[in-house]
Amino acid sequence: MLTFLTPPHELLDAASPDGHTGAVLAYFEPRYEADAAPDETQPYWRPRPGELDQRLSADPRDYPTTILTSKILKIIHETNLFQLNPRVLEIGGAEGLEAVRFALMGAQVDVCELTKNGVRKTEALAEKYGVSDKVRARRCPAQELQLEDGVYGLVLNRGVLDYVKTARNKREIIRRTQLATAPGGLHVFAAWSEDTQPVVPCHSEVEMYPDYQGAISLAEYRRPGWQILFSTFEEKPDHSHRECADQPHTHTHLKLIAQRLGSGALMDSGMSNLQAIIAA
Repeated sequence: MLTFLTPPHELLDAASPDGHTGAVLAYFEPRYEADAAPDETQPYWRPRPGELDQRLSADPRDYPTTILTSKILKIIHETNLFQLNPRVLEIGGAEGLEAVRFALMGAQVDVCELTKNGVRKTEALAEKYGVSDKVRARRCPAQELQLEDGVYGLVLNRGVLDYVKTARNKREIIRRTQLATAPGGLHVFAAWSEDTQPVVPCHSEVEMYPDYQGAISLAEYRRPGWQILFSTFEEKPDHSHRECADQPHTHTHLKLIAQRLGSGALMDSGMSNLQAIIAA
């Protein structure tokens, strides 16, 4: 169940909720809206016309250059994760591609997304693929989200902390989602770890806040009660932002998969030894 510290529409529709949240909204809302016509399910991120079905594939082999997606899909298949615990939380759901992919695999997905158009496109995509009953998208800033404790078998948090300014708020978001994770449950996490110098013009419209060397994020997943199953610093060209197509540059991201330790159904059902699956 998703609940909020502040009614989401009152907070998000304010002229400038916290300064930066308003800037992020102003950046993404028109981009998502522009792609909503004529097909509401056409994605802004990594657009590949005519390849939407492929982008919803559950086959790890279809993601040879997307390391976290391929690894988590392998885990889901080999452990039957969604039969053990179908609850998934995605922070920063964008346009719903991840949510719908997991719903098609049997998950019940809660999506926390900042933008109106992101929520609308998530709902449209879920309806298109017949999983509206399995995807629930809500508008909320990650900093304002409250969650039930110990319920999710899988939590996705990729790219959200890039737009969170302070170390304190970054830690609070990670810890809040950690508490909402069932023992044995997994976090799939990515954050911009290095500042691109010089910042190319296409990234100067809305300020981003790297977690240098992943220091904040790694520390949170090294706390007692958690283990990091996989982590890497990956440097690769940015192909996600279409407005950057004529400004080639690379990003370095921390990418990790971590698991909450403790006794429970997940840990007792084959989720206690995942290193071999991840390493394969």
